Amino acid sequence: MTINHKQFTILQEMGIPLWQRKDIIIDNNAKDLINVNLKALSKSHLFNDILLSLGLSLGEVSCEKNQISLGLLNWQFKEQNNISIDSNLLLTPEIKIIQQNPKLKAKLWKKLQEYSLI
Repeated sequence: MTINHKQFTILQEMGIPLWQRKDIIIDNNAKDLINVNLKALSKSHLFNDILLSLGLSLGEVSCEKNQISLGLLNWQFKEQNNISIDSNLLLTPEIKIIQQNPKLKAKLWKKLQEYSLI
């Protein structure tokens, strides 16, 4: 079962803990994964806009095993030209590729909006 950010916030305010698995990797083909440099990402205007839209600050984001934890959503960069969200895992090309491609950027915002409405 997935919940959106608003539901998660309400549960937190009520003191109800939410357990979730954060190490889900849909595709075991890790060779396509791109190394994540959170410090470099934090300088990206698009990345900061995404955090803002999810109601997160940079301090609430962590990175482990080339996977960015955004609380309810995990994000991985892959060598691909597609954007997908499945089982709380967002798979996208690198942020600089998304910034240069208006269609990818629009698709990312649409996916994030769909995810937040679930």
